Amino acid sequence: MFDKERGRHKAGLRAIFNAEDCDPQELEPMLKKGHFNDDLRSIPAIRSSVTEIDGKLRIFVGKGDRVVIKIDKEMPDVEIAAKNISLEPGTSALIINSGIGALGVVLAAINQNTNILLYDSNVQNSKLSRRNLEANYEYTRRASVIEEVLPEKSMDSVIYNIASGYTALQTIKDNVVLAMNSLKNGGVFYCVTYTRAGANRHEDIVRG
Repeated sequence: MFDKERGRHKAGLRAIFNAEDCDPQELEPMLKKGHFNDDLRSIPAIRSSVTEIDGKLRIFVGKGDRVVIKIDKEMPDVEIAAKNISLEPGTSALIINSGIGALGVVLAAINQNTNILLYDSNVQNSKLSRRNLEANYEYTRRASVIEEVLPEKSMDSVIYNIASGYTALQTIKDNVVLAMNSLKNGGVFYCVTYTRAGANRHEDIVRG
């Protein structure tokens, strides 16, 4: 259905996209950081074909209790990434444009021995990311949200989570520069998008 690895940059670029778009388009409660008695059994867990996360995580999408149910339908790019991104234990990974934290929660749950940092310039997104990390603290203990740019060449992997819809070219370039500056020599840069066009566009920017 989806997933394809596209060429490599010197740093190890891997762009991931949905191949289908090429032609046109009750569980135990989670532990919550600082609130271990919180009962989330009434909140539905996500359903996914990825066994490591199926039925285990709650991903909130706003201030209320609305959550993602079928992640392959509601956030297909996140499921694509979950199936294609493998992070080594003991390494560090940065997610740029982390949004509400769904990708960070999922990758942290699958790679529980990897230090994962989430960065988004949108303050509201960062707040929701923290909520989602806390709601799934049993699986996301080594993940956290950051608000400042990291020292250069400090990350083993950088994951650029491309926003759906229109993104200004300068914003894309700024995010790519941030990603490449944060990446260690020999590290891997993942570019996650739901469309082939998005993958091609961002790959061209990185190579340029």
